[in-house]
Amino acid sequence: MRASHVLGVIAYYERNFREARQHFLEGFRRFQELDHPDKGLGGILLYNLGNTYMELGDHAEAARWYQQALTSLEPTGDLHRLGLVYLQLGVTNRERGDYDTALSNLARAENLFGVLQATRLSGWAHTSIGITLLARGEVDKAITHLEESRRRCRPRTLAHRAGPRAYRQARIPRR
Repeated sequence: MRASHVLGVIAYYERNFREARQHFLEGFRRFQELDHPDKGLGGILLYNLGNTYMELGDHAEAARWYQQALTSLEPTGDLHRLGLVYLQLGVTNRERGDYDTALSNLARAENLFGVLQATRLSGWAHTSIGITLLARGEVDKAITHLEESRRRCRPRTLAHRAGPRAYRQARIPRR
């Protein structure tokens, strides 16, 4: 089951979404057969299936997998993963033209990320809310959310921007 999941992740990042789908489906099938006690793991597999179907352009199927992921993850109390699923479900709803449901799911994601103080993820939720509002023609509201997203996703300090360089310097021995 875990091997199928890992192979699915590799195929996904290689952008081979059909192969990823096969591996994730196989992993989920094995998960169900074993009646695995870790429902969070099942939720991750379901979430990854939703992402894969989004990449394949099948938004209805993606929404179905995301809904199942929510059902699996809600009892775990994993707010981070729940937020990610609500975010992707909102994007899926928007792509299907269901703007009200999209905004509801995106607001849930933003709320969960706010509780977690996950500033950048909250910013991503605001971006998606802004895009959805633009699609609905609510330009002024969209601008408010897009500006909030920009504020939240902006690097906070110079040290943050210098981080990767400072890391490289710390790892490379000087001669």
